Amino acid sequence: MVTIRKTIQAFLIALTALLAAGPLQASQAYDFGDPTPEEEWMRFLMNRARANPEAEADRFGLINAHPDAVPAGAYDVGEGITLGGLEDQRDYWSRYQGPRQPLAWSASLCAAARHHAHDMHRYNNFSHTTTRSSYDYPRGARPWDRAVLEGYTTHYVGENIVCGQPAGYFSAADMHESLFVETDYEGRGHRRNILHSPWREVGVGLYTGDPNDGGWTDLWAIDFGTDAFRGDLSDPYPEVDTAFVTGVAYDDANGDGAYQPGEQMPGLRVWAWGSDRLLAHHADTAAGGGYTIPLLHDDGSDLQTGEPVRVIFFDTVNGRCFQPPGLTAAAGEVRIEDDNEPPVDSFFQQLNLRADAVAADFVDVLAGDATLDGVVGVADLVSLAESYGEGGLTWLHGDFNFDGVVGIADLAQLAEHYGDGAQPVPEPITLALLALGAVAIRRRGGLRPRR
Repeated sequence: MVTIRKTIQAFLIALTALLAAGPLQASQAYDFGDPTPEEEWMRFLMNRARANPEAEADRFGLINAHPDAVPAGAYDVGEGITLGGLEDQRDYWSRYQGPRQPLAWSASLCAAARHHAHDMHRYNNFSHTTTRSSYDYPRGARPWDRAVLEGYTTHYVGENIVCGQPAGYFSAADMHESLFVETDYEGRGHRRNILHSPWREVGVGLYTGDPNDGGWTDLWAIDFGTDAFRGDLSDPYPEVDTAFVTGVAYDDANGDGAYQPGEQMPGLRVWAWGSDRLLAHHADTAAGGGYTIPLLHDDGSDLQTGEPVRVIFFDTVNGRCFQPPGLTAAAGEVRIEDDNEPPVDSFFQQLNLRADAVAADFVDVLAGDATLDGVVGVADLVSLAESYGEGGLTWLHGDFNFDGVVGIADLAQLAEHYGDGAQPVPEPITLALLALGAVAIRRRGGLRPRR
């Protein structure tokens, strides 16, 4: 009698939860371009530098010998750069020492970078200014002009370009070190561009071809941008625009804790939640293993500072997933480092978040675990019941057999594994929850054939 009473109580609790729950909205795929493994490698290295600029300077053996560089080793990232008008350069170098937000992929900036790299090779023009173009860029177009023509939202864009000499293959690692160290370039403008704190998005373009008239084979263009400054740059309170969660999925085959081509994991589905709501967009990792997702709720609103962010990488082929440690939506002051005149020196900005995935950290997914919380239970039945009979949905909606439809076979899998990952559940509760699933399905208009 006690067991039956508990079963009925559990049934009523579950029924209440189901009737109160709204349907899980389907997220939309976000187009961030399709960066190649080499292009992803370049972004990974730049984000490594941005996470710890001083460590990157030490990695490349930079030594700041300027008289102001005391104590020794404290400002090596400032090697070779000074800002006029400062009595003590350490104030300037300190702007480049702290971590800055990771660069997220932008489809528009990727297109602009790739097209300019191709134009530079085809027309033998190693320059930030377009002379001739195969992509309808006007003569004299600058990086910001090309970005806007490709659909970027503002003109706040910068660019690094680099090629290897003599002609031949130079990896992203070679080119990144050249740009960061650049002891032959006065002022170290490329290093400053890599570390510029307001940059939020990036596009990397690599074009490789036969030697052109200048003997170049590999040309790189790297376009940096931010959409946080839509109006006058002197406005101390600009409109705050959308930030992103971004990263790369890779199989760290050599165990060095870093990404490189050959280790990429393309085709993974990446979902993100804020405050237990699925975000408006998801992403599939690109050819290079990278992804970007805007931090937007399904109603189009930005996530608020302090709001929790949950990210899950899902390998649909092997039925495995990885959930990085929890993140928190953040915002803060970013500084235009080379500007020494207030008020145009800092801005309040939403900040990007970073979440990478390594193959060794993936775990098997429980059949029936639609919420990917490690337990097959009521919440999973809610997801399935609300989507029952629908096509074109995902695991999150209850499509556990990947046939594109949430149907009876998926309900059977959930029933078979109900209680997995949690404390043992008496068999009558499983039967009751299956009955609950039938109630929910009938409430939606009856059983429908699988399509």
